[in-house]
Amino acid sequence: MIIGLSMKEREQLVTFNRLKNREISQAVAAKMLNISVRWVRKKFKRFQAQGDAGLIHKGRGKPSARRWSDDEQNMTIDLLKSEWQGFGPTFVTEKLKEQKEIIVSNETVRQMMISKGIWIPRKKKQKYRKWRERKKMLGELIQLDGSPHDWFEGRAPKCTLLVFIDDATSKILWLEFVESESFKALNLMRNNFCNFQ
Repeated sequence: MIIGLSMKEREQLVTFNRLKNREISQAVAAKMLNISVRWVRKKFKRFQAQGDAGLIHKGRGKPSARRWSDDEQNMTIDLLKSEWQGFGPTFVTEKLKEQKEIIVSNETVRQMMISKGIWIPRKKKQKYRKWRERKKMLGELIQLDGSPHDWFEGRAPKCTLLVFIDDATSKILWLEFVESESFKALNLMRNNFCNFQ
């Protein structure tokens, strides 16, 4: 079986060839590859013994030890078609752990259920938003919006900017910084606004 080098392994090949030619030290190689000196030493020994093949990750081409086995998957599919019919992925994951001592992620179960046609992912319903016509006259409807933020970039405590906006014209009628968006702050702002007019 022929396994090619990944981009990362090609970078390591260049670095280890420089190390072999004594152009750089192991510490420099470790820094270039962003790995420990100890790991460079270990991998360099493999490189000297096996050549380019020594740089290939030992797990490449092998199934993961943590892989969900085919037997476990088939058993789960059988259960989903009988006793567990109608179960969702999260509940299946919990039952596998609880009853069968099989630990697998919700997403792995979900993907398997989708691929076997057992689970159809629900599309999130979009909220229907009824378009409202703007008011006809200035002052007919005034909307309030609050925006908490570090408005003074650390030169003063964080606060909230409260804004009165006219619905008909989108005109900003009043702006005021307050400690927080609260009933007390709203009353104070409303009084300031009314007194200003």
